[in-house]
Amino acid sequence: MIMDIIELRNKLNDLNLLYVEDEEIVRKEVAYFLKKFFKNVDIAKNGR
Repeated sequence: MIMDIIELRNKLNDLNLLYVEDEEIVRKEVAYFLKKFFKNVDIAKNGR
């Protein structure tokens, strides 16, 4: 399992991600986690 996470992190490390979430608490917590895997995480409050 640890090796799977390392492999996933290495594959995602060069990608950018747009994360959209209305709920502020959820947005902050998930964004914190995603930033550990992706090169860049852009965060938006809603899809409008």
